[in-house]
Amino acid sequence: MRKIGLILALSSSIYAFNMDINGYIRGGYQNFQDNNIDKSDSAISGKLKLNISNESYGFITSLYGVKNLGDINNIGIPFYSTNNKSYGIIGEAYIEAKISKTKIKIGRQEIDTPFINSDDVSMIPNFYEGITLISEDISNSKIITGYIYKWAGVDSNIIQKFSRINSDDGVEFLGIIYSGFENIELNSWFYNIENIATVTYLSANYNFKIQDIDIMVAGEYSNQDYDNGDNSKIYGILLESQYKKFGINTKLAYNKSDGIESNNFFGGGVFFTNAEHLTISDAGPNGEALMVGSNLDLSKIGIDGLSLGISYLTLERDLIDDINELDLTIEYNYNNDLSMNLIYSDIEDKANDNNSFKDIRVFIQYDF
Repeated sequence: MRKIGLILALSSSIYAFNMDINGYIRGGYQNFQDNNIDKSDSAISGKLKLNISNESYGFITSLYGVKNLGDINNIGIPFYSTNNKSYGIIGEAYIEAKISKTKIKIGRQEIDTPFINSDDVSMIPNFYEGITLISEDISNSKIITGYIYKWAGVDSNIIQKFSRINSDDGVEFLGIIYSGFENIELNSWFYNIENIATVTYLSANYNFKIQDIDIMVAGEYSNQDYDNGDNSKIYGILLESQYKKFGINTKLAYNKSDGIESNNFFGGGVFFTNAEHLTISDAGPNGEALMVGSNLDLSKIGIDGLSLGISYLTLERDLIDDINELDLTIEYNYNNDLSMNLIYSDIEDKANDNNSFKDIRVFIQYDF
């Protein structure tokens, strides 16, 4: 990161601004195989971010670009634009005002909430255009609210440019995160997708220790109520443990939907059983999801920066056979600037083998 100090004279007053320049270069490779296809994509992407700000105001903008390094197939999780081309986009361009412990952002920005999130799983993440407010003025609480009306990025309808969300109506949202109870965090979220649906999401996490093992128990609930009378209720429970001495993490998660299929809306979703490709929404109406997983931090045995992960997801569908996903991951952080991620996924659809596939993604990223 490069920092430059600026002094601007305005109306005989002196305002001190800092200018930060940072970003990354990311190389990506993906191979996708099913019964009919064995194709690959490779690309390079970059981010250049400029932040000019002081204690009260700021202007932030980020330029992103994606360039192919070979044939363009755009299979699996898309690397390129919706018309199979390399592209550039101004993903962030917003002004920010800070009052006490409250920030207001207006313009294009990255947002991470349960059903509106960046989902950075490809060459660029998701971006949103609108207004957001984040306040921590109330003790032990964070309030996040906003209105968005456009988006772009990996999950959007038009990856390479901003397009409207919900026609001219957009989406309003409100979230409250409360951590005033010892070892407990509570989340409450509400989304109004006018003329389509209202969505609520509630979760609670409880952390405790048993000797040298850190344990988290969590529950979640979402009600997705559509204006046409359809409804989906999603329940979830999660148990995670971490044995830091040996660098071992384990996970057991369960979700169930009651009603029509659940929806992840604008981003990758939030539910405990979300895998690299499949989520509880892929289980359809009245579906169930069970996930088991583990992660091993090899720095505990002398291989610094390397971790290995494995998870297995089973989706039970109401009227047809199960669909399963096995994910294997390797993450290596050479230092604070250079990292590598490998994700291998094997999806088996027992109801229709034509929907089964294997996918491998490899990313190397340099941050500056």
